[in-house]
Amino acid sequence: MTTLLFKDKDLLIYPNPTDNYLNIIIEEAVSNSSIQVFNMNGKILLSKELNESTIRIDVSNLTNGLCYVRQLGDAGNIIMKSKFVKI
Repeated sequence: MTTLLFKDKDLLIYPNPTDNYLNIIIEEAVSNSSIQVFNMNGKILLSKELNESTIRIDVSNLTNGLCYVRQLGDAGNIIMKSKFVKI
């Protein structure tokens, strides 16, 4: 299986697909922002504050399937979004 880097605007996600950890690189960091991972039904599966432009998230406990990632600003506005496959 080939691991792909998925880049959507300034949000880089790898490996994709993944089974344990998801690495996210934000090229243009925004202060007071957070990352949310949610499923196709819109249920938030995990959320993490951004303190750096690179973050590693443990996704090993998530159910297999398509997941979405979004970066939220301090006002709750969506700054960037992307997706990945949990295997």
